[in-house]
Amino acid sequence: MKKRTNAVLLVGLFCLASCSVGTNVNEVKTASGIDSAARKRSTTSTSDPLYFQTDFSKVSLVINPDYIGFNPSNLAMPTSMVSECDIGFSGAFPTYANAEIVSDNNRNVLKGILYGDDPNVDGTTRFQMDIITQPSLNLSVYHFSQRMFLNPDLSYISQFPNAINEFGVPDWIIIFEIWNQFNAAWDGDVGGSARWDLSLAKDAGTTNLYWELSGEYMQPSPLEFNSLWKPLVNKTIPVPFGQWFTLDFYMKRGEGTAGQLKVSIQPDGGTTQVLFNTFNSTIYPSHPELNVHRISPFKLYMSPTISQFMHNAGKNMDIMYNDFKWHQN
Repeated sequence: MKKRTNAVLLVGLFCLASCSVGTNVNEVKTASGIDSAARKRSTTSTSDPLYFQTDFSKVSLVINPDYIGFNPSNLAMPTSMVSECDIGFSGAFPTYANAEIVSDNNRNVLKGILYGDDPNVDGTTRFQMDIITQPSLNLSVYHFSQRMFLNPDLSYISQFPNAINEFGVPDWIIIFEIWNQFNAAWDGDVGGSARWDLSLAKDAGTTNLYWELSGEYMQPSPLEFNSLWKPLVNKTIPVPFGQWFTLDFYMKRGEGTAGQLKVSIQPDGGTTQVLFNTFNSTIYPSHPELNVHRISPFKLYMSPTISQFMHNAGKNMDIMYNDFKWHQN
């Protein structure tokens, strides 16, 4: 059974009202070379140059009656690369989903929260930050990192009796996602033509939560939810609940083995652990003109069955985030 699509109403919005960024301005590297017209901010580091970075020390949220908003003109992401950035919720805000700035170890961090399944919104329990790229942006590499803290209560998902998987079962948990542009000539999901997900999964009758990496067609409708390549799993490296860690997500755009996805984690004070390093399609096959459209680095999206299972058990469902970086290399 296939489930969720991106064609849903996101009933809450929020974004960065103030961001900490470097001041160097350079050219944006694209898949076709150097786009001298596209300019961006970067750090002064030559070993790890950045397009953009932010913590939440100076970020404030603007509360409206039924959503969290901001003025897009205050966003410090390079406007040559990003057209908008917001956080949306499926499920009534703030009853079923919320976002807030909280203090952790004397640092302000972003916290995204779910409170259970909203019965009025079918199958779409989530919060997620969406970075919407400029339509012409065509980078050869999309590389992001961020610190994350998975509430220890989320480990209780291991007690969920059924399988959790992006494919073939009705229950899922997605924590990072990238979408390609929509092709108006095709039917299928209005969210875009293809997507790549980092998810959590488990087998039925077991209590071991593990990592899953996948790519899916979303257009046209006969191909919708079909795999671009066989999904990959990592059952060896534990999911680090209850501790801060850095997630690093690297995508090199290409078809077949010319594409690459490398995903790693590094617990604070620990060593880097590579979850996946695969050479598979990271563009829509035979359609390189369909650029990356939406990047969702802060995301907790689960099936309503899992969400309600956690809610009924009195468990917290939240993730804290800090130190988001968009790398050039």
